[in-house]
Amino acid sequence: MTEHEKLLAGLDYDYTDPEIQACLRQARTLAAEYNALPAGEKARREQVLDQLLGAHGEDVTVQTPFRILYGVHTRVGSHVFINAGCNFLDGGAITIGDRVLVAPDVKIYTGYHSLNARE
Repeated sequence: MTEHEKLLAGLDYDYTDPEIQACLRQARTLAAEYNALPAGEKARREQVLDQLLGAHGEDVTVQTPFRILYGVHTRVGSHVFINAGCNFLDGGAITIGDRVLVAPDVKIYTGYHSLNARE
């Protein structure tokens, strides 16, 4: 298994793995670009969401600021509104169905790490 596959399976993985680090860098770059775009630039905002998220349906609105850890582990359905200040830590998969409204400042955390300090 790759370190990325281990991450998605909820197993212990090496956070310093180059593939994982590249994914994190890409998400940070794309999220920063998305957050800097004016709301009126709908076409470019959708292009960035296409690259940032694992998948998304039509008519998806994501208010800024928006934070996301990996991006590619998040799938969003159609007719979804994600309000400002949301933070998605998608170490595991996040799936948001169709016709969902996400309130402001919602935090969704799917990552796993050991609770044993020795590990």
